Amino acid sequence: MTLPNYLYDGLINKTIYFTYVNNGSYSVGYKMEFMREKPEHLPSSLFFKMIPICDDYNDDEQFLQLNIRKKIYTSTTSMFNKEIMVNNHIQNKQ
Repeated sequence: MTLPNYLYDGLINKTIYFTYVNNGSYSVGYKMEFMREKPEHLPSSLFFKMIPICDDYNDDEQFLQLNIRKKIYTSTTSMFNKEIMVNNHIQNKQ
């Protein structure tokens, strides 16, 4: 089973346990723990980073309220794609 299929199966069958880890201005991180047998090549837990993307801006600021004190700003698709390009460039130089 591939990782995307395993994750999908875990989400549908509720066999993945999510724990909040931290958040930044544009993302929130969760630890995913697998609660059933998994393919041997996968670790028992993974870090999951959620980045909200929104291209429909009606206000100057768009954000998700994580709780009373924390908010996560949304990114546009083009901003997200540029960030991927920068990170890939940095990875390839190392």
